[in-house]
Amino acid sequence: MLTIRNAITRPLLATLALAACSKHSTPPTPTHPAPPALSISSFSPSNGPDSTAVTITGADFNSTAADDSVYFNGKPARVVSATDSTLVAIVPELAGTGNVVVKANGSIVTGNTFTYDTSYHVSIFVDNLPVPTFYLALDTSGNLYVSDRNIGTVYKYSPTGVLDTTMSFLATGLAIDDSNNLFMAVGSNIMKIGRGDTVTTIATDNGFPLGLALDPLGNLYVGNASNNSVDKITPNGQVTNIATGLFSPSGVAVGPNGYVYTVNYSVNAYNNADGEVTAISPAGVTSSLGAIRYGGYQGLWISGNNDIYVTVFNQQFATGWLEKISASGTIDTLASPNLNFPCGIIRDRNGNFFVAQSQDGPTSTSASVVKMTPY
Repeated sequence: MLTIRNAITRPLLATLALAACSKHSTPPTPTHPAPPALSISSFSPSNGPDSTAVTITGADFNSTAADDSVYFNGKPARVVSATDSTLVAIVPELAGTGNVVVKANGSIVTGNTFTYDTSYHVSIFVDNLPVPTFYLALDTSGNLYVSDRNIGTVYKYSPTGVLDTTMSFLATGLAIDDSNNLFMAVGSNIMKIGRGDTVTTIATDNGFPLGLALDPLGNLYVGNASNNSVDKITPNGQVTNIATGLFSPSGVAVGPNGYVYTVNYSVNAYNNADGEVTAISPAGVTSSLGAIRYGGYQGLWISGNNDIYVTVFNQQFATGWLEKISASGTIDTLASPNLNFPCGIIRDRNGNFFVAQSQDGPTSTSASVVKMTPY
């Protein structure tokens, strides 16, 4: 019996020994936490002009500044200091509003939007115009068209400010399409100057049309001050009201979102403090984007990002300026010297604004167009 027990025990012990030996010869693979992924948690400040130092906080940056890349709205910035969790970058000139992007260690990450605050130099582009001077338009070659209501003339100026052509029309609104057809609000008539300087009346909009704007389909929009409406004129001349009950609307603009915008009094009191910018949806629903100072003749311009720029005038202190209403509804005053009785506004492809000063001062007998150059 002893011999059989030993024979059974020996293989069992050998198996246990082999298992124990195997357990100790293959230790478990140690686990390590994954390295942090490239990320942006915050940046400060969230807005500013060019040359602003912005501190970006996050993870997995390169501690060598030269090996990090930072972009504001797609424009490269200078990185002045770096750790693995903090970068300091300088906002580039004319960056514009857009996302902050960081590239480091072979990865790329997109952060929130940095709002670019542009400052402007103001210079006289055209001087000694009749009072009042109203609205502006730019053709594809950069020629500027200016309307006045005193002697009833539309002026065409070269991109350098040299007078090219004068046309005898008492125009209270101007617009130009991509084929350089010029549209004008002249009295109750909506007129077109096409190829070969052919003049045609495309529609009659009874009342007092002020300002003109075109949409991509060739429809025109006008603020009708005496009818308290914004009207749409189709290419075949059909006129319809798209919004009513807007007291004395003037400048109009069409946004890339399909909305039409105008500036008007919020109540039937015609008080300078009761102005507002109104949005009109494609379905005809109106909403106020915010209160402004309004003088009855003001202009709008809209960027491709749906940022709205509006001329503003405070009659009490005879001071004027531009305000920007962002797509999110934030209202900012653009940094620039005082504008006198500003009305029409338009921007060229280089970011320069042109603003019609409908009168150069409270007692002035002349008007002008100023050029606002960003820096």
